[in-house]
Amino acid sequence: MRIPSQKELELKRHMYPAGTRVELISFVEADPYSTLKPGDCGTVQWVDDACNLIMSWDNGSTLNLLSEDHYIRIKEAIS
Repeated sequence: MRIPSQKELELKRHMYPAGTRVELISFVEADPYSTLKPGDCGTVQWVDDACNLIMSWDNGSTLNLLSEDHYIRIKEAIS
């Protein structure tokens, strides 16, 4: 696992503040126990120190998005 720079971490936290909505495109490595699939949406809770998105998915899952996974921001956080 690569450790992100402070600048990368700040940028990720700026781009994905708590409350930001994201849509899953794909996982780099599939989790056999997850029910998440491409197109599922969720809400960012926070960005951890490894630049992973700590998530709350609409289907009830709490599986985090790793920095290597593929996803898009679909709605900015409401302040």
